[in-house]
Formats: sequence, structure tokens, C-alpha cells
Amino acid sequence: MRLQDRVGLNIQELRRARELSQEELADRCQVHQTYLSGVETGKRNPSLLVLERI
Repeated sequence: MRLQDRVGLNIQELRRARELSQEELADRCQVHQTYLSGVETGKRNPSLLVLERI
């Protein structure tokens, strides 16, 4: 499994454990919901600064 896939799955699991929607988490992290979706699916490669916010 690629690193970006594993990071995305970890973010998704943590988000779901906290019962947050993608929209809620994206709003809290100040990123667009479609960007967060791309991170969770491994299609986007977030910077360390964005990962820190997430």
C-alpha cells in the first residue's frame, strides 16, 4: 500500500471515530471538502502543514 493511501485511510478512520463528516473536518482544518476527500482516497498528496491542520 502506498504511503498516501495509508495516510488517507488513517485520517478517514480517525474522522469517523469522532463522528465528523468530511465537511465538518474540512471546515475545522480550513481546507475544501473536495481536497479532504482527495487526501482520504489517496488522490491528493497533502503537505506537512496541511497534515498538521488535519
